[in-house]
Amino acid sequence: MIRVLHCVRKMDRAGIETFIMNVFRNIDKKEVAFYFLCSSRDRGDYDEEIRALGGKIYYTPEINANALKHVAIIQSLAKWFRENRNKFDVVHLHADHNISVLIYLEALRRAKIKNVIVHSHNNSGPHVVANKLLGKVCSLYKFEKFACSDEAGVWLFGKKAVKRRKVKMIPNGIDFAKYTYDPEKSEAKKRELGIAGKTVLGHIGRFSTQKNHKFLIEVFDEYQKIYSNSVLLLVGRGELEEQIKKQVHDLGLDERVKFLGVREDVPELLQAMDVFVFPSLYEGLSVVLLEVQAALLPVVTNDNISKQTIISNCVKLLPIADCKEWAITVNEMAKDGRSANTLYDNATIFDIKYVANILMQFYRDITSQKQQAKE
Repeated sequence: MIRVLHCVRKMDRAGIETFIMNVFRNIDKKEVAFYFLCSSRDRGDYDEEIRALGGKIYYTPEINANALKHVAIIQSLAKWFRENRNKFDVVHLHADHNISVLIYLEALRRAKIKNVIVHSHNNSGPHVVANKLLGKVCSLYKFEKFACSDEAGVWLFGKKAVKRRKVKMIPNGIDFAKYTYDPEKSEAKKRELGIAGKTVLGHIGRFSTQKNHKFLIEVFDEYQKIYSNSVLLLVGRGELEEQIKKQVHDLGLDERVKFLGVREDVPELLQAMDVFVFPSLYEGLSVVLLEVQAALLPVVTNDNISKQTIISNCVKLLPIADCKEWAITVNEMAKDGRSANTLYDNATIFDIKYVANILMQFYRDITSQKQQAKE
């Protein structure tokens, strides 16, 4: 049994965590066990399912440090890894910034943990200069480099590492069968939500700066002036939710915008939507965009997303600039509907069973190398 420890913040219904759970559900559990080390002690949306699937959840030590906080975190993490080193064979760190990568790599070095994967999931983020400088420091450590796209690889590991193929590309996998479009299911879900007969715009994502909800609301405000019989479904939660609710109220859109919170029925909600609007400021390789395309749902998104995300003719790319242009484009795509939409041949590499097998083979390789080194 290969024991893999995934290092995350919290196992909520977000992109990175959903990807891990998709793999967990489909990987051979007779051969691999998934454990989780969470830096937040708050309950995660997936915690119950993790335990039901045989996984275990651990938490990083709590610290009471103000000055030299990062030093204290490294020390406490190193102590945890030393004390628990016999509980896992591989450490799989999921990261979007080199600040957290450096903290974990130094803690793992001090604990003398060898089998380490750093997995990049975003193509940009805050503190760009610091991320680049710390990336050079991180390159001095020995670890395996994973990324969900070329751009995500460049963000954490640099252009040279990607160009020299030092970064292993791991596609974000989904179960395509769950998202197959069915007009009857679409109408049933609309009736359930009380939005039958309306054009439905949708978005799924955490209420955070990255997801750019402020611009999304501006787009919908312009769209509903073009087509008044419309609603916007917002799925998720986050630190900016109240701020976005105030924006909606100030624009007089309370009756048109529905805040649905975190949901377990995402495949069905995608059936009910007519256009997906996704103006994220940056993404690695978005799981939700794959799900949207699997449902053949038209989507308007930022033109800076990874082109590896595009697996269909459902996608329209626009710069984050003119919300009226977005509204006009949304209107055109709503009129066209799904009838002419199709998946490209490259969609097959995002099948979750294929992705789970890739990871399974890598876990085998890295642990067999460790065993050979011992012998």
